[in-house]
Amino acid sequence: MIRGLFTAGTPVLRHLAQSEKVSTKKQGDKYSHHLGNVSLKGKVEQSALNKVRHEMRKHTIIAYDLTDINKNSAKKMEKLSMVFDGSKRKKAMGYTLHGVGINGILLKLEVHDGEIHYQNDIRKEIVKKYSEKFDKKGIWVFDRGNDDKQFFKFLRHQAKIQFIARVKSDRGVVIKETGAIMQVKNLPVGKYQIYLMNHHNTHVDTKYEYTLVIENHLKDNKNVPIRLIAALNHQYSSSEIVNMYLERWGIENIFKRGKQKFNRGAKILAACCRDG
Repeated sequence: MIRGLFTAGTPVLRHLAQSEKVSTKKQGDKYSHHLGNVSLKGKVEQSALNKVRHEMRKHTIIAYDLTDINKNSAKKMEKLSMVFDGSKRKKAMGYTLHGVGINGILLKLEVHDGEIHYQNDIRKEIVKKYSEKFDKKGIWVFDRGNDDKQFFKFLRHQAKIQFIARVKSDRGVVIKETGAIMQVKNLPVGKYQIYLMNHHNTHVDTKYEYTLVIENHLKDNKNVPIRLIAALNHQYSSSEIVNMYLERWGIENIFKRGKQKFNRGAKILAACCRDG
């Protein structure tokens, strides 16, 4: 498969045939048989971990991304589920993938099995697993798709990690200084200390305090500010927090390249991730 990715740009096994005396189908079946008898997942993850572990610092950015591969024309491929096609702004059949990237290294890109697990459970499991392996070092960053106050409380209370997450415009917060309950879209640019409401929105959860940053980071469009919630161990300026969050964009390009490489071979990808 690795040879195919570098030479043919595809992991499709029949495309990797090397012998002219044996049919491509037979060679593909042989590769499939041998791949089915080995478990590469653990070794690949350990190799990636070894590369990034010695580079981890207190402020290293760890990007988590929940992404997808659209396979709208497929019907019988393993682990297919309904995903949201962002380019067409509508739902389609495809794969959901959990991705983790650190310092330009793709640490994890795992197909989600919706028939067995909830996305939120796997997301928590991934964060807890890797944060422990990194001795709680690093700052996790999450996009708007992870705007979930129960998840934020999990990150603070159980995982006990530092994080920055982009929130949706209708995210409700409680301003610590005034006690006012506001949606972030109604707040001006600035930096605020905030609380979140409890699960049922019946009272303010004052146990956990967060920092909210609203900043115009796009020079050409000041009408679309970025809105970030953060739980950090040190004091940072608004621009520093925004810049730390924006580091995830470079890692998202790695996720994009990984998706492009495997898109045509999604069936192989699903088979390889069957045990995870």
